[in-house]
Amino acid sequence: MQLPKAFDFSSLEKIEIPVKGPDGKDYVLREATGAGAKKYRSYVGSCFNQKKGTVNNIGEIIPLIVSLCLYDASTNKLVPQALVESWPDKVQQKLADAAKKISELDQVDNVVQTELKKALSTAGAPVSYSALKEWVKDLEEDEFPALKQAFKEVDEILKNE
Repeated sequence: MQLPKAFDFSSLEKIEIPVKGPDGKDYVLREATGAGAKKYRSYVGSCFNQKKGTVNNIGEIIPLIVSLCLYDASTNKLVPQALVESWPDKVQQKLADAAKKISELDQVDNVVQTELKKALSTAGAPVSYSALKEWVKDLEEDEFPALKQAFKEVDEILKNE
């Protein structure tokens, strides 16, 4: 790969998406800052302990990325994660998908899915991947859409390994 002779980020366009929250307030979804992206990646990595075969606090990933990218339009301040957590899951999921895409953090999802598979495959894991997958398959589609999608994506990754 040949590197460019120069980088010019002076005309880098800010990506902002207006959001009307479930509470009726106006928000703006913006690309994560460098610090926000670092916090997100670090948190995702901390969820997995391959040696013990455990997965911890994975439920925090979705509201975390939203809270790192969603600003209150009236104050121009990031919203607290607790506010995001009070919103319906489908709202959080749509905002998280958009936040990861505009922040180019969607590749972190592949890491999450691969690590989850590895953690659950480790000897002594509290549940096997195949048992969990079968259980998830029987869940209602609208009840756990992110979880069902994650398992579909993990299977796709495994097909390509």
